[in-house]
Amino acid sequence: MTALTRKFVKSWERPRKESTYSRFKRFLIPPEPLKQRLYKAIRCLQAQMERLGQIEKQFARRDKELFTAATQAYANHDLARATMYANELLEIRKLARITVQSQLALEQILLRLETVELIGDMVVTLAPATTVLKSVSDDVGWVVPEAEKEFESVGEVLDGLLVESWSRKGEFFDARAASENARKILESASEVAEEMIKERLPELPPALLAAREKITA
Repeated sequence: MTALTRKFVKSWERPRKESTYSRFKRFLIPPEPLKQRLYKAIRCLQAQMERLGQIEKQFARRDKELFTAATQAYANHDLARATMYANELLEIRKLARITVQSQLALEQILLRLETVELIGDMVVTLAPATTVLKSVSDDVGWVVPEAEKEFESVGEVLDGLLVESWSRKGEFFDARAASENARKILESASEVAEEMIKERLPELPPALLAAREKITA
């Protein structure tokens, strides 16, 4: 059993605590239909994707500024300043890669959620989606800490839909298959994000990178 599978199974088996207010509200106010709750989760994820897209553009602008500053400082033989800009540039690119990777993973989740009615199996669709969303939430927390709560809220909605769909269907739930599906989504998003960053952003001069490594070693 992989670490991701163990994490999923542990998350699945862990009992969720429900407040007194939540229990009281649940008995007084019946829950919305599954489809309506699913649509709300989709709209929230779409909003978060747009937000990440705006952040990615901000990183791109900052990347351009730092790249220009680093190369100019190096051309002027100001190695200390060039190294400082290069270090900040590489940190920005790490955050940019996380942002792009999160966008790609969310895109895969949205495609599955938007076609869940066509697929006709909400359990198969939601199980890997909830795992991927937890991973994205952890990653995005490094980039936009305040967005982590938004993802947690959507995750709770999807978890609730998954439990309800599973109980209605009453079939065996394959946690291993769901974890493997989620792992493939995350790995694919990571690989594509890495390639996209390399294609979009210019590389620093090799001589500057070599000088930076000597200073930071």
